[in-house]
Parts: sequence; C-alpha cells; structure tokens
Amino acid sequence: IDAIKKFSILNNVSFDKFFTNLQDFIKVVNLLSQYFPELTKSEIAEKLNPSFAREYDALNKKLIKAVNDDKSIEVISQLLKQGADINFYWRNVGTPLTQAVVHDRVDIVEFLLNSGANPFVEWPGYGLTALGVVNNGLAQLNNDPAVVEKLNRMKT
Repeated sequence: IDAIKKFSILNNVSFDKFFTNLQDFIKVVNLLSQYFPELTKSEIAEKLNPSFAREYDALNKKLIKAVNDDKSIEVISQLLKQGADINFYWRNVGTPLTQAVVHDRVDIVEFLLNSGANPFVEWPGYGLTALGVVNNGLAQLNNDPAVVEKLNRMKT
C-alpha cells in the first residue's frame, strides 16, 4: 500500500480524489486484500482514503448491528450487496458470524456460511472463532446439530 501511495505521489495522483463513490472504493479494497492478506480490509481502507474508510466502517458496523438486532436475511443480504465485509470484526463485538452464533440465529449462521463467511476469524479480545463460541457454551444454536456439524466440518 505504501508503494502504491509513493507511486501516486511521484505521479501526482491523489487517492483522496481518486474514488468518487463508496462502491468503487470497496472494489479496490477487495482487490487489494487479495495482494495483502496480512492486512484486514479495514486497514487497507484506512491507508487508501480515511474518509471513505469511515463510510466503509459504518457499513460494516451496520451489518453486525443487523445481525444483533435480529434483522431478516434480506436486510443482511442487501448490506452484503452494498459491499459490507462479511468477515469484518468489530472490537469486543466480533464478526457477523460470531454474533449470529451468539444470538442462536441458525438461519443467519447458515446464510453467512453459504455466502462465504470465514468461520476461523477470531473474535478479538476473546480469541474465539464461531465454533469456539459454541464449544465454550456461549451459544447452543438452538441445539441444531446440523449447523454445529457444518462448523466442525469446516475446521478440518
């Protein structure tokens, strides 16, 4: 990212004016995340353009709030279509998937897994993955063994 910024300075290209809308910004963030796997998408966003990074962060937090507030799969799907990061983690809150697990929302857990959620993203501050939340007794997933089994299969 720093090399890209140096290139932009040397060639008189400003990233501050490069992006005209959040969707284009998110596409670039998603593309760069493939080349910089050691960085989170939020870190990449912040390095590229702090203003758009704040908008991106707000969209991602809306996704987690939608899961926490028991919104419908349609609402969650719409936020993902707008570019929300399915694996975004919010300090002391977790990821959309860990929150769906904590709230025993089997339907949302299955939807997120089928939509590409990474069940191995750790919940910062707790060090738990989605399966770890179940194994530590923080959720029962409505005692739905199929979802727990799906999480277990993904760990191998």
